[in-house]
Amino acid sequence: MNKIFVRAFTFCLCLIIPFVFSSCDTTYDSMIEEYNQCFVYAAGEKKKPAIDDSDFKDSYMIPEMSYKIRMESVFSICAPNGGNSYSWTVSDKSFSDDPDPIFKSDKKVLVFKPSASEYSIGQAYYLTLKVFSDKGESSDYAMLIIDEE
Repeated sequence: MNKIFVRAFTFCLCLIIPFVFSSCDTTYDSMIEEYNQCFVYAAGEKKKPAIDDSDFKDSYMIPEMSYKIRMESVFSICAPNGGNSYSWTVSDKSFSDDPDPIFKSDKKVLVFKPSASEYSIGQAYYLTLKVFSDKGESSDYAMLIIDEE
């Protein structure tokens, strides 16, 4: 009786195991694609255009007019695609003045962490992005307000 049970169990496993493995067609590529679909813009939702796009406007480069940033926190924002070079500056003077920047970066992605030694809580700072491309120079501005931790 015991031998018959073991043989029957082994026979069932031999039939079931190949079926289980053949029914699982998930590959690494399909898992990554499924994950990335969560971050693709939905139909009808306008994505941030690249500088090369015909409908590009300078005001699209920095999405908000102002940002409230906590002291000692990291603020990051990405410039649009299509630029040859990038210039980010943070200044304590208004956009119309020729600001002497407190912070500068030439990367596509700005990573900014205000520290108490350089920035005052409650004061407005001015973020300027300039993108240089084959079409010329594009610039956009936003206000940064440093908040308590």
